Amino acid sequence: MTTASGPARGDSAQPRRMLVLLGLLPLASIFALALAVASGLDSDEIEMVGLAVLTAVICLLPIVVDLGRRPSERHILLSLSFVVFFLNFVVPVLVYYLPANGPIDAPGWSFTNLLPRDIARGQLVTVLGLASLLAGYALPLRRVLNTTDLSIRRDWSLLATLFVGLLMTFLGWSVLLGSVFGLVPRDFGSGALGTVALWYLYGNILLALAVFLLGARAAIPLLGASLLVTSIFGLFSGSKGGILLAPGMVVLTYIFVERRIRLRWIVLGVTAMAIAYPAGLYMREVVLQENTLTVAYSLRHPGEVFGRLSSYLSRENPTEYFLEGLGSTSARLDYIGGVSTIVRDTPGRVPFQYGRTLVLFPTAFVPRIFWPSKPEITIGQWVTDNYGSGPLIESNTGPSVIGDLFLNFGTVGVLVGMLLFGAFFRLAHELLLRGRPTVPGIFLTVVVFREATLNFGANLASAYAATIMSATSILVVHFIVRSVFGSRPHLPALARE
Repeated sequence: MTTASGPARGDSAQPRRMLVLLGLLPLASIFALALAVASGLDSDEIEMVGLAVLTAVICLLPIVVDLGRRPSERHILLSLSFVVFFLNFVVPVLVYYLPANGPIDAPGWSFTNLLPRDIARGQLVTVLGLASLLAGYALPLRRVLNTTDLSIRRDWSLLATLFVGLLMTFLGWSVLLGSVFGLVPRDFGSGALGTVALWYLYGNILLALAVFLLGARAAIPLLGASLLVTSIFGLFSGSKGGILLAPGMVVLTYIFVERRIRLRWIVLGVTAMAIAYPAGLYMREVVLQENTLTVAYSLRHPGEVFGRLSSYLSRENPTEYFLEGLGSTSARLDYIGGVSTIVRDTPGRVPFQYGRTLVLFPTAFVPRIFWPSKPEITIGQWVTDNYGSGPLIESNTGPSVIGDLFLNFGTVGVLVGMLLFGAFFRLAHELLLRGRPTVPGIFLTVVVFREATLNFGANLASAYAATIMSATSILVVHFIVRSVFGSRPHLPALARE
């Protein structure tokens, strides 16, 4: 547990482990390629394996290098983001595309008929994009900005943390439920209103910080109750991952406080997704009748919903249920298929957009009440129309940030865009995480990670607009807290019990 004072224990670097793993990376890569050749794979499949190995090395490199640093000095935002990218761009190649015989559709992208050479082209663009992100992160931003300290130096008190956490939770639920039951007109606000609605989720982060960072064990019942209510709402909404949103925020908060990534946490996270996914899918397709009913129906008939869900779970074979969930989870995590489809079809079948989908970004900040015909900043239906099932199917298909950059400006767009993405991550690290963790710093980091990394499968305008809106709302709250509650000094060292 991190505390406000005292000697730092367990805050030691592991340089030997880092050096051993750095040495093992090329050996493991050579072994994987040799195994691919010995298995009798054809040239296109061997190319897929080679590029998957290269992508894996790029993803693992910042994680391994971080082991050579003390936890208080680790670049945990970058490392954890590359864990997610490993799941998005490496795992699907090995477990979904490589075993396929002949053309295969990307999950959620019907009629794409991807061949191994198509996947390889998408992998190459992804490798260039992730390498460019690392290059952007390595830019000497602190020297360019000519400052000695970019971190948020003033922390929150326990009272302020608990009060703001509960208040944000209340306001978030008020806006969310008001929208669900039609009490808040759709044209009343824009993305700003949606950001406030997300406070029902973000309040859990502050309650978790009260427990993990400030040592307030008395806040555990509050956190537990909030997690239970939020998870039930996620299940009732028919969101396939909604039940895990709040628990996921709490786990992320713990990781950013401790600045350690444990393999068992990743395994448990994937397992939880595999267990929750089929139940969420049943809720959406059966109980909510393919989303023709809303969460309001579930809230009005909770007994019926729980009864039908219990009946469904009791009929399922546990092994088959878990395997179905695991397959669905791996498909949900896949971004490489979408990138490969876009790379293959652009500009041959779909012309470059030359920034058309990117300039949607500033429109997110204009309230719809002032611009009733404001276009949606998401491009999921456009992607479905042009790259997926076609205009007769209503579906919101996310292109991923890399895919969005490519469909606008090709490989050059990916290189430049991901370079800026890396610079943004480095700036976030310097502002929020350098030195001892603070409540506002960790709070903002978890929100940025959720919006920028976990939503990496969305288009760029949507992901970045949500990131900026959420971060801005929290910065406003931070300055209000400093004015009302005051603040306590930001201590220089990471202390642990």
